[in-house]
Amino acid sequence: MQVLLRDVTVTLEPGRIVGVTGPSGSGKSTLLRVLLGLDLRSAGEIRFDGATVGDADWPTVRRAAPMVRQDPGAPPTSAMDLLSDAMAWNASAPTGAGADAFRRHLHDLGLDAAHADRPGPELSGGESRRLRTALAAALSPRFLVLDEPSAGLDAATSRRLASWLRVRADDGVGVLLASHDEALLARCAHHLIVLYDGVMHAEGAPAEIIPGAVAAAREEGGE
Repeated sequence: MQVLLRDVTVTLEPGRIVGVTGPSGSGKSTLLRVLLGLDLRSAGEIRFDGATVGDADWPTVRRAAPMVRQDPGAPPTSAMDLLSDAMAWNASAPTGAGADAFRRHLHDLGLDAAHADRPGPELSGGESRRLRTALAAALSPRFLVLDEPSAGLDAATSRRLASWLRVRADDGVGVLLASHDEALLARCAHHLIVLYDGVMHAEGAPAEIIPGAVAAAREEGGE
């Protein structure tokens, strides 16, 4: 049996951004999926609020920590229709979650209200990913899990995404993101994990792991 991840420990706390980086095929996306019970694991333990997660607990975990995949696919309908479905699915979403929050997150991510009403096939990959990120945030989750959120974005939009993520953290949301984008990680992550062939190769503050990218971010005023 092929082992895809081995001896990896991740702790995600409210108000903290944990970045996972490494070369393609290192296990970044697999790690995110395993942590949400979307891929099976053969060993190890996942805990949520101090308790071991069992099969019956995964819906609760996924509502608390929605994931936006690297390739979320074009929504079959408009985003507003998706939001209505999401609100029905997550009946525990607090007051303030919903359409107004969605539009605010869209704006902060560089999209406008018109994107919310456009059919999914008319959206680019980057637009679709940001739209689904705004949808996830509009439900006021405790955590966000993002796979390559800056893929396909230009430098200015990536900086805007980093600022938005830091605001989410300041609001108490924990963020786990997998990314090749060193500039994004340098601007927003509090802690980095480096995977190589499914093993944790290094971990620490961004300044320890990618000092050049951190220095560049400071020069551009990105921090």
